[in-house]
Amino acid sequence: MKVIITGASGFIGNSLATYMEDHRHEVVRLTRNPKLNEFKLPNTKNIQSWSSLLGGVDSFVHLAGRAHILDDNVPCPLDEFRKVNVDWTIDVAKLVLNSDVKRFIYFSSLGVLGSESNDKPFTEISSPNPRYDYAKSKLEAEQKLTRLFASTNKELVIIRPPLVYSHSAPGNFGRLLVLASTLIPFPFSGVHNRRSLISLYNLVHFTELCCKHPKAANQTFVISDDEVLSTAEIVKNLRLGMHNKVPVFYFPKIILELMFKITGLIDTYNKVFGSLEVNNEKAKALLGWKPPESTYESLITTGTKYKNK
Repeated sequence: MKVIITGASGFIGNSLATYMEDHRHEVVRLTRNPKLNEFKLPNTKNIQSWSSLLGGVDSFVHLAGRAHILDDNVPCPLDEFRKVNVDWTIDVAKLVLNSDVKRFIYFSSLGVLGSESNDKPFTEISSPNPRYDYAKSKLEAEQKLTRLFASTNKELVIIRPPLVYSHSAPGNFGRLLVLASTLIPFPFSGVHNRRSLISLYNLVHFTELCCKHPKAANQTFVISDDEVLSTAEIVKNLRLGMHNKVPVFYFPKIILELMFKITGLIDTYNKVFGSLEVNNEKAKALLGWKPPESTYESLITTGTKYKNK
């Protein structure tokens, strides 16, 4: 199978490309700053010149995009997200539609469904409710892609992962790794939230399946590991791998929430201690997928690798 991957030098893209190559697939890597055996991503001005790369491609995995940016100083962040995550994505998809590529796999985000699942896990039929600009742009791209592919013989697959973790993870999980490695005793054990995660290995394993499984065609998947953990359990398992014996102690949840409110960090509180749970049964029932790694063991291994790094 021949596969094109955009964002191939990124956190997910690089691991996916390596995994696919290790499993004897032919991979074309596209990235903004190409190195050996990589090609440069086109911008909207030269995108047509890129069509020569599409010959004989079976699946096109679109990971490139504008990700979460802290302290974004642009006048309208949503417009900036739309330029890349919506407009440019549609330009790329149109190019794919005019080629021999059979399947377009779009990496979206669980955030299109909301920032908290509350008492009911998210599924593929949950109503969209994006809260942040990044997730809003991802949902808009999903909707436009669905309309674009509807009247064609090409196949569209949409993947909505939650927080993706590994020892080299950037963003929120990267910051959590830094905190877990410190000697700070966190007051998390009184918070019994439920968080779904997906290990980087489980995600690339699932993505390879989406590239080749006939029943993945024209489907949307919310995807995660099987286990659901609290924030306290996530930190505990990371620290086990780091051989960090500093405990996670009890502190009343209501007081903890009040402290975040007083300091103007209630949004951070919701991100850390809210529940964001996923039901991954569709992927297992339709595609026969089973996560190769368990969350508990993967988090311990992640902690160990992070400490050694």
